Amino acid sequence: MSEYEWRLREEVVEPGACAQCGTCAAVCPQGKIEMTEDGPELREECARRGEGNCRVVCPRTSTGAYHLGLRTAGSRYEPLLGGYRRAVGAVAADEELRGLGQDGGAVVALARYALEEGVVDAVVGVTAGSAWKPSVTIVEEPGRVRELAGSKFSRVSLVEALAEAAERGLERVLAVGLPCQVNGLAKLRHFEIVGKGARALRDVEGSPADALPEIVAVIGLFCTENFEYEGLRSFLRERDIDIGEVERFDVEAGELVVRLPDVERRFDVKELRDAVPDGCRVCHDFAARLADVSAGSVGTPDGVTTLLIRSERGEELVEGAVESGYLRLRGSVEEGEVRRLARWKRDRALREVRRRLEEGKEAPAFWVGDYGGIVARADGTFALRVKVGPGGWVDDAGVFRTIAGLIEEGYRVKFTDRQQLEIHGVPAVEVPRVVDRLREAGLSTGSEGPLVRTILACPGEGNCASGRLNTEELARRLEGELAEEPTPYKFKIALSGCTNGCVRPQHNDLGFAGAARPGVDPEKCTGCGQCADVCKVDAIRIVTVDGSEVGCSETDYKRCVYCGKCIDACPEEARYAEEEGVIVWLGGKGGREPVEGVRVEAFLDPEDVPRVAREIVRRYRELAEEPQKERLADTIRRCGVGPFLEVIEGVKGQR
Repeated sequence: MSEYEWRLREEVVEPGACAQCGTCAAVCPQGKIEMTEDGPELREECARRGEGNCRVVCPRTSTGAYHLGLRTAGSRYEPLLGGYRRAVGAVAADEELRGLGQDGGAVVALARYALEEGVVDAVVGVTAGSAWKPSVTIVEEPGRVRELAGSKFSRVSLVEALAEAAERGLERVLAVGLPCQVNGLAKLRHFEIVGKGARALRDVEGSPADALPEIVAVIGLFCTENFEYEGLRSFLRERDIDIGEVERFDVEAGELVVRLPDVERRFDVKELRDAVPDGCRVCHDFAARLADVSAGSVGTPDGVTTLLIRSERGEELVEGAVESGYLRLRGSVEEGEVRRLARWKRDRALREVRRRLEEGKEAPAFWVGDYGGIVARADGTFALRVKVGPGGWVDDAGVFRTIAGLIEEGYRVKFTDRQQLEIHGVPAVEVPRVVDRLREAGLSTGSEGPLVRTILACPGEGNCASGRLNTEELARRLEGELAEEPTPYKFKIALSGCTNGCVRPQHNDLGFAGAARPGVDPEKCTGCGQCADVCKVDAIRIVTVDGSEVGCSETDYKRCVYCGKCIDACPEEARYAEEEGVIVWLGGKGGREPVEGVRVEAFLDPEDVPRVAREIVRRYRELAEEPQKERLADTIRRCGVGPFLEVIEGVKGQR
């Protein structure tokens, strides 16, 4: 054991949570971390004592699954299965590969396609060596993909093989691994999302990750648990089975199936409990949530592989293999079956965590990263941000019955400044149960981290006498199109029914307000002054024109805020809207460095607001340079407001 103080060992390794994925060793700029059979070791004293990149990328400090799943999926996310675009059944077109592979051989077929069609230079995956001892193999020749076929039930590090691939000069690889391996790779690939402003790994001079080849795509394998190789071999030896004689292993309906040349032996997997690594016992990820494509046998008939296609790269890989004749799609997937097994694994892991806590042992709360809107409190518990409804409206009494039930359990509830709720004081081990309960009531948690936060809205037209914009409907549309959309840093949108700005649209990254630029018909104006009386900014005065005895109202447009009150107050309908629509604020923010946004008198049609918002977010992603440090205000300060004005004008021009 290392003699140096290292938080990662104290927090993850010693409590028995380490996945042995090797990611921490890959990111150390000085190469001070070494992987051993007992887990990672710090071989030299570290100035950060384990608070640096190694802790950021460790999937057992936080899975990061919620934010990384959103980033890679391009679809909505659910805690048990992650984000995925679609689920399909598939088999290898080649009958030989189909027979070699696990339930259809689709993974092997994808690997062969990627190599033969030049998608990658190599495939990195786990193979069974002598006597089924697992090892990571770098496959460059298509004929060798058969070595990747079949299940392997022990963990090894893929990261070390990626480093070897780099030494061979291989630039683009396809990785195939278990959920624990996939999670570490995901944190490497999307470091800017989990790194909270830290320098990108590939810019850190000396970091082993700096030299890794491009991971074109990752295929993740469904997994309930794994076994330490020596533990599995000992278990079989005690039952007079030589592991070297085993032709194949399978897990079916809770049984380990050991296929020998002349006989098949079956064992309840519970009998192998002592062979399961401590880190596996607390793992929640069954479906390899952070892969580009996840694969397994659950949810499809025997002989067919279930594929969960999660990302654009995953789509390209599967579609390319189908179009090129390597893969055949077969029927639909019973997604509920995949979800059921994923829930079983999660609940089993939580029981193990509770057992450890009852025994006074440590258990890092990495699984809270599976869920959106989870915020650490000072007392070690968590707050769950609950999205009750667009613009803060609640129409279902069941929402408050659910919240009341949680209050009765002893949790406290707080209204947030974005018109939602927070459940406070939830212990880490209870987070999944509370989230499940909220989801049953139709509620979701979220709105935390580098993404579009909950849309803030005032009551708006039809509810407030000053409202000129239907904020409720617009909030619903924006939530439907942009909710939880990944962004370089948190991104806040506010909708105000008028330019009184009760919800501070000028202090959000993007603000919209209903507005009307008033004009005056001198033929109708009687100079009664009611317009001046209701004007809150003293932008109106009554003047006499050409010696007329009747005065006429006049507007100082330098002071006017386009609230439209004067139009509504005029008894003669002399005041009217020269322009009417939605004005925009760009790049506002509050907090430690408040900034008032740039006001754009665009007078958008309300129908164009969702498209403007989406295009502004897209342009922000293109221009931002420091993830999780650079708000839109900072991007505008650096690049100017011009690129964003072009977006607004472009949308208006399409009308």
